[in-house]
Amino acid sequence: MRAAVASSLLLVTMAVSSAAIEASQTKQYSVTPAETVKRFYTIHFSSNKRFTLREIKRKREWLAPELYDLLVAEVNRKYPPDTVPDINGDPFTYSQEYPASFVLGKTRTSDSKSSVEIVFRWTAKGKTVETRTYVVELIKLSESWKISNIIYGKDQDMLGLLKHAS
Repeated sequence: MRAAVASSLLLVTMAVSSAAIEASQTKQYSVTPAETVKRFYTIHFSSNKRFTLREIKRKREWLAPELYDLLVAEVNRKYPPDTVPDINGDPFTYSQEYPASFVLGKTRTSDSKSSVEIVFRWTAKGKTVETRTYVVELIKLSESWKISNIIYGKDQDMLGLLKHAS
C-alpha cells in the first residue's frame, strides 16, 4: 500500500514539475514587444557596448536573422586604413558616446510586427544634456519577438546603413 501511495506521489510530483517547466518556457516566449526591448537594452547597458563580433553573437537571441547576419557582415568587413566605417560606435544607440539611461515610450503592435519607442538620455554632471527618440521595430518569430530594425530618425535606420555598407 505504501509503495502504491509513494508511486502515486512520485507521478504527481513529476507531472507538476513538468507542467511548471513547460509554463516557464511558455512564459519566456510570451514576452511582449516592450518587454523584449526593455530586456535587450537592460542587458546591453549592463555589458560591453562595443561593436565587436563577440558582442553581436551575445545578442543573437534578441535579433531577427536578417539583422543579425548584416551586423556580423559589417563587423567583419575590412575598411581601408583612412576610411571611417558606416557603423562607427554603438549601432544600438547610434552613438559613440553611450547614453546614461533609456525609457520606453509608445508601443504599436499588429499580429506579427511591432514598434516600440525608446528615448535615450545623455547626462553630464547629473543633468540631461541630450535626449534622442528612436523606434525599435520587431517581428514575431516562433512565438518570440525579435528586433528587426532600429529607426534613428527620418531616412536613417540600422538596416539601411547595414545594407548600404554591404
